[in-house]
Amino acid sequence: DSGVLCAWWYKIGRFESFRAHHHPVFLEFACIACREPAKSACAALAVRPRSYSTFTNLFDICGYTSYIPPMGIRILVLFLLLPATVQARPVSYTGGSTFMLFADDRQDSVYYHYSPNYRYSLGIEMIDAQEQGEDHARFRFTYLLDRKNTRHSQRNLYFESGLSAGSDKENFYGLMGDWETRQYFVGFGAREFESDTRSHSKQFIQLGFAPYVGEYGDLHSWFMVKSKRTSSADDWNTYPMLRFFKGDYFLEVGVDENEKLDLHFMVRI
Repeated sequence: DSGVLCAWWYKIGRFESFRAHHHPVFLEFACIACREPAKSACAALAVRPRSYSTFTNLFDICGYTSYIPPMGIRILVLFLLLPATVQARPVSYTGGSTFMLFADDRQDSVYYHYSPNYRYSLGIEMIDAQEQGEDHARFRFTYLLDRKNTRHSQRNLYFESGLSAGSDKENFYGLMGDWETRQYFVGFGAREFESDTRSHSKQFIQLGFAPYVGEYGDLHSWFMVKSKRTSSADDWNTYPMLRFFKGDYFLEVGVDENEKLDLHFMVRI
C-alpha cells in the first residue's frame, strides 16, 4: 500500500494530526491508516472535537479516504473511557497546561506546568513550607520515561525534579509511576531532597478501586488507600482517600493518621 498513512490521537477532548509515509504509525491512543474506502469510519469515531475544521483538516492532509484497524478502535475506546488515566498526570497533552493545589502535613503549594509535548512538562511551584517557615518557589521538570498501553490497562513511569529558589536551596529528584484499568489503580512515588542544611526522602504507595465504571463525561469516583513515610519518621502513615474526576477537573482528598489534610486538586487549562 503506497498511500499516505494518517494517524491521530485523542487527548482530553482534543485532536492532533500526524503524517507519515508507508509505515503504520503507533501513537498514544489509536492508529488510523488512510486507505480506501470507508472515509465515514473516521467521522463516526469523532468524540467532541474542538471544531468541525479539525476533522476536515485531517482529511485534507491525508488526501485519501480512511480505514480504521479493529485494534485501533479497541484501544481508542478503552482510553476514552479510562477515568483517571488521562487526567491525573504530571505531563499533559502537547501544548496543554495544568493548574494544581496540594496540601498535606508538611506544606501547601500551588503548581502550574506546561507541556511542550506529551513527553515532558515544565512548571513552577509556589510553596508554603510549614517546617521551614518560609515561602519559596521551585522550578520543576517532569519527563515520561515509559508508557505502555494495552487493551485493558495503562502504565506510566515518570522522572521528577525540582530546583528551589528558596534560601536553603532544597532541590529534589525522584520517580513516580502507576498502573491502572477502568476499575483498579496502583501508584507509587519516591523523592530524594537535598539542601544546604539537610537531606531527606519521601515515599508513598497508593491503591484504588472504582465502585462503578462510568462512561466518558460522567463523574468518576474512586476509593483509595494511601500509605506514606519520610526518612524523619520510619513509621508508615496509612489512611483512606476519595478521588473524583469529571471532565478537566480532578480532586483527591483524605485525612491521615495524624488528622492532617491530604488534598490534591487539579484542572486542565
